[in-house]
Amino acid sequence: GMPNLRIIYKASKRVLEGLYRYSNLDYTSYIETQRLTIRYLFNYYSSAISFRLKYL
Repeated sequence: GMPNLRIIYKASKRVLEGLYRYSNLDYTSYIETQRLTIRYLFNYYSSAISFRLKYL
C-alpha cells in the first residue's frame, strides 16, 4: 500500500533539519526548503493517488 504521508513528512523534516544544522543555510532558506519539500510530497502523492484511481 501507499506509505503513510505523516511518516514520510516527519522523515523528510528530520532530514531537512539535519541539513540545516550542518550547513550554513540561513533560516529563510531553511523555511523555503521545507515549503518546497512539502509541495513536492503533496504533488507526488496527489498524482500517485489520481493515477491509482484512473487505473482501478
